[in-house]
Amino acid sequence: MQHLPLDFHDVWTVAMEEIKKSKKSDMDFDALIKKIKKEHPNLFLDLKDLYLPEGASIISAIER
Repeated sequence: MQHLPLDFHDVWTVAMEEIKKSKKSDMDFDALIKKIKKEHPNLFLDLKDLYLPEGASIISAIER
């Protein structure tokens, strides 16, 4: 997993709106997630952007 949702509820809400707008009876969920990531990149954290030195903890990095 390279992209982590920052707020699952927000991503879920956008996904549900897209599904409601879709005229297709079957949904390609991989394409849906790709579209949401492209149109709403602010909803996801790219794990490549999180550089922590070796041995560092994400918890200690956040508490700084």
